[in-house]
Amino acid sequence: MAHFYKVGKKKFRKNGIWQELNYPVGVYKGVLNRDDIANILAERTTIKQADLAGALVGLSQIIEEKLHQGYKVNLEGIGIFSLSLTSDIGYFSPEEVLPRRVKANKVCYKASQKLQKNLEFVQFERPRNK
Repeated sequence: MAHFYKVGKKKFRKNGIWQELNYPVGVYKGVLNRDDIANILAERTTIKQADLAGALVGLSQIIEEKLHQGYKVNLEGIGIFSLSLTSDIGYFSPEEVLPRRVKANKVCYKASQKLQKNLEFVQFERPRNK
């Protein structure tokens, strides 16, 4: 099954001249939630959907807990989750970067090598106009 895309325009300035070029933009079929994933897993395994949904809830809680504790979380075949840190401003000396000034900025995700490598096999097509 192919991944759909549409064509979008991007304007940018190069050497003082405005240009407009066309680029692909993903068109998504929807969003799969935890229960959707649990249903798919239940169809492919001998584990009940409710047990899988519970395991996925537990997994999300463990990932959050371990990120808070300073770990990176590597789900082999999926990827690595980690935290990105920031502060409101930059400081001249390392001594000024105090714990109260550090903030967790966002959760980062890096796809596993296998998942990343398999992107070369994604097929694309433009959706038919209605």
